[in-house]
Amino acid sequence: MLTAYTDTPAIIAAVNRAGAFRFITKPWQAEHLLLAVGEAREMVYQRRAIRRLVELVAQRNDELAAPWPS
Repeated sequence: MLTAYTDTPAIIAAVNRAGAFRFITKPWQAEHLLLAVGEAREMVYQRRAIRRLVELVAQRNDELAAPWPS
């Protein structure tokens, strides 16, 4: 989140409501912005990988719980 607001309660409310990854203050520096974007990308990648693994474990559990063929 990048904003010109300086009212801390409003900033906190907006961050919580939007689910922002990070709050960057003005004046921002390109290096900090690029770092934040890179970290956000990595977090999204990891969350997706975890979601896929959880789905795979659930599928395997279902397979193990199924009755054996006769």
